[in-house]
Amino acid sequence: MLLATVVTLPKPGKPPTHCANFRPISLLNVDIKLYAKLLASRVALLLPKLIHPDQTGFVQGRQTCDNTRRLFDVIDLANRSGTPGLLRSLDAEKAFDRMHWGFMRQTLEAFQFPALFIQSVMALYSTPSAKVLSMGFSSPTFPITTGTRQGCPLSPLIFVLALEPLASHIRLNTYISGLPTPAGEQKLALFADDILLYLSTPETSLPPLFNLLEKYGRLSYYKNNVGKTQALPLHIPGPSLVDLKTQYSFDWRSDSIKYLGIFLTKNRSSIVKHNYLPLLQSIEKQLQSWHSVELSWLGRMASLKMSILPQILYYFRNVPIFLPAHILLRLQKMLFAHIWKRKPPRVSATTITTPRELGGLGFPDLLRYHRASLLAQLLAALHSSEPPVWLRLENAIIAPNSIHDFMWYDPLPRSKLEGILPSSYLSVLTWRHWGRPLLKPFRLLSFAPLSFLSRLSPDLNLASWTLQGVTLVQHLLAPTSIKLFPDLVQEFGISLNEIFTYLRIKHILLTHRVGAIPGNDMTAFHRLCLGKKNLRKPLSLCYRCLVSPNTECKLPYMLRWEKDLNLSFSREDWFYATSSVYRLSKSTGMREAHLKLLYRWYLTPARLHHISKGANICWRCSTEKGSLLHVFWSCPEISSYWADIHDLTKLCTSLDIPLQPGTYLLHFIPTTIQIPPRGLMSAIFGVAKLVLASHWNSTSTPSLSEVLTRLDSICKYEEMFASAHNTLPQY
Repeated sequence: MLLATVVTLPKPGKPPTHCANFRPISLLNVDIKLYAKLLASRVALLLPKLIHPDQTGFVQGRQTCDNTRRLFDVIDLANRSGTPGLLRSLDAEKAFDRMHWGFMRQTLEAFQFPALFIQSVMALYSTPSAKVLSMGFSSPTFPITTGTRQGCPLSPLIFVLALEPLASHIRLNTYISGLPTPAGEQKLALFADDILLYLSTPETSLPPLFNLLEKYGRLSYYKNNVGKTQALPLHIPGPSLVDLKTQYSFDWRSDSIKYLGIFLTKNRSSIVKHNYLPLLQSIEKQLQSWHSVELSWLGRMASLKMSILPQILYYFRNVPIFLPAHILLRLQKMLFAHIWKRKPPRVSATTITTPRELGGLGFPDLLRYHRASLLAQLLAALHSSEPPVWLRLENAIIAPNSIHDFMWYDPLPRSKLEGILPSSYLSVLTWRHWGRPLLKPFRLLSFAPLSFLSRLSPDLNLASWTLQGVTLVQHLLAPTSIKLFPDLVQEFGISLNEIFTYLRIKHILLTHRVGAIPGNDMTAFHRLCLGKKNLRKPLSLCYRCLVSPNTECKLPYMLRWEKDLNLSFSREDWFYATSSVYRLSKSTGMREAHLKLLYRWYLTPARLHHISKGANICWRCSTEKGSLLHVFWSCPEISSYWADIHDLTKLCTSLDIPLQPGTYLLHFIPTTIQIPPRGLMSAIFGVAKLVLASHWNSTSTPSLSEVLTRLDSICKYEEMFASAHNTLPQY
């Protein structure tokens, strides 16, 4: 049961003649993983209280961007004060694989975990063993004596617990000095075993640090790889730097140091050069390697969203800067070029990036994703029970104000921004330009914390109100007016002596024209600002709000169809026309056939005439203008074809659906028709368009037999899909 099978994967670009050039992947027994997951789900709840905020790896509510933003702040403060210092990373040699089990047990005991729980954890390490599977051959079983289990859900949590004693001793060691700030000494940042230190006096701090690492290594088997340790000096005088380089064989850097995949640079002016230019080159190389891969139109978009978008978002979230417009434009153009195989686009960028529920394809808009990533980090920390270290640091710099206070000023006094750090200023501008407009139609102050009113009236004491649970201005508002004082007394237990405070609060609110906040009109973004709901995906929420600010506007293709058909359709009709294909069919071919016609993707004779001044006559009838509606519907040569489709629909559904282009081409099926026949109609209409498109630029006329053959093939595919996903009854 404790046996692991190790599969070896060759490292790219290295000869497969040495064991070190293979990457081992450990496959554990499923029963063991379930057992470990039960233990991990319990430990995870305790880690935020046991592990210092310096450690952001595998701790609930903490992310890599908390570390990177804090480190950029530390560099900004060091540059502002001119304090000499050294940024030094610690490279651990196979950190997870070397952990001593005895030290692991001692750590759990030191954290006062119950004996039964410790026994349950150590049962995973009683008699573990492994075998190597390579090229179809299995090695003899061999015992494992150290390290946490690879692939085990509990391993990373146990590891960060075992690393905490080292981090704690570094923090408490007065001989290891960090950067002094108003928020305390900034010395250490960790993400699991990725450790970065800021040492303000490296000459005196490095010897005790190495001594501490040696002691920790003797107990836990931790080994620091000095040769791979990177070091970035900041404002260290020349002679001192020469002495340090002579004494320590670090990987000395002059401009930047890499941490968690992000280059931390000496100056903000070089952040784009060291981070985004390599990202552009990497993505361009990946897309070139995909150029020969045959994928559908929708498949290319899906591959970009799954593989490329996460890489871009990682930089958006971890590098707190305003990106130059040309970088975002270049990134977006690279993605669009891959979608269209470097050919002219057939569908407008607006339609492609509009969310599906509004009639588009939901492809990422990188400009709005960048804005959303900046907004999400600010709002995620707004009502956090444990403020991240970067927030404490940035607030301490501008004390007694805070970054979140600046969200609610209208207008914002410029004098309060004195001394603000670049990352803080970035958050403030992001909110005022793109976050605040999303609060409309409500007044800005309606979403502020109650404590902010003390900023508007400095002698206003609201401590007792906060203790009684009145923490937000929204708590004082009813759907139609400001709550009466007796109602607040009854709801929150406010003292009757606070009547004068209540009148002052009411005066402030009325002065700022805050009188009511109807709860039914609040969006998810409003709730995020209020901290009412613990939303797990603030980035996605902010992006959806930014990309669809006006849900009533129709897209260009909708207006053109309405003009062609001389009809007007509601937003609900268009929603069904665009969304039905996703719900009723899993076939990419079916989806593409419907969406291509809906988005007017096809190069009809009329469209080609507009582009190249060629003939605009339909190739079938050779008499009328070959518009999109003519080619797919009104051409006399295909009238019998659509009559056959009408008869087939009537035969299959027992419903006589009038021959109208809005119904047969765009799927504007009457809502009175029930879902099963409606789904069958959509399938028949979709296949009919697919067959018609297969005769593109040909004088041949599609036949009903082709439609039946395609329908049979698609039905078999849908049945196999339903069987694989246990949805045969619905199918």
